[in-house]
Amino acid sequence: MRRASTQTLSVLLALGAWESTTRLFQVPPKILPAPTAIVAELVDAKKYLGQQTTITLVEVLSGFGIGLFAAIAVGIPLALSPTANAVLTPHVVLSQVVPKAALAPLLVIWVGYGLAPKILVAGVSSLLPLLTGVAQGLAAPTRDQLELFEGFAASRQEVFLRLRSPLAIPYLTAALQMGFLYALLGAITAEFVNSDKGLGHVLLAAGDNLNTPLLFAAIACAAIIGLVLSGVARVIDRTLRRRLRLDLENG
Repeated sequence: MRRASTQTLSVLLALGAWESTTRLFQVPPKILPAPTAIVAELVDAKKYLGQQTTITLVEVLSGFGIGLFAAIAVGIPLALSPTANAVLTPHVVLSQVVPKAALAPLLVIWVGYGLAPKILVAGVSSLLPLLTGVAQGLAAPTRDQLELFEGFAASRQEVFLRLRSPLAIPYLTAALQMGFLYALLGAITAEFVNSDKGLGHVLLAAGDNLNTPLLFAAIACAAIIGLVLSGVARVIDRTLRRRLRLDLENG
């Protein structure tokens, strides 16, 4: 509670300093709008910004879902099979080193315009942190733990379900926050390239028209998405960790 109060106070002081500076030095809104001007823009354009924010959020959540599914599908063989690790690792690395701004136009050619290429870019962007969480978690059991299960003649399936999977949960939930944020960055990057809708489109259009208040308002909407998804990830992480700890204590 004290930490949250300190953070809130810090943000309010920063906003107050920003507001005071723009008023004191009469900074033109086209250069740096005051926070009150940005809030006014958020209110005036709430319908338009709400629509574009919803589109970006759909891209982020859909891409994140694809990234999570791919992370689990690839992470299992990556962690459990040295051969699969050797085969899959170069492809995973290649998918991450390709600039997302270069990937977006290729996906437009392959799958067409609309939401599909943006969702795929968001999915590819979120893959690495999620895959790292899955692979590290499944590989977390120590030799002693594995030997203990072997001593009870546990099958590979039982080792996976009763040992590896529970140990992987904290690793995966810890990666959710970065996965959400990477998906958001990927979606907005794709909207820059395929600029027809979404917050990336708003940012480009506002910049071209020198509408700095709208530009900052769109940035604020993107930041709100990031903060909300980060909060959701933290709640999921704490909830699953608490449940896993209770399960271990009770069983």
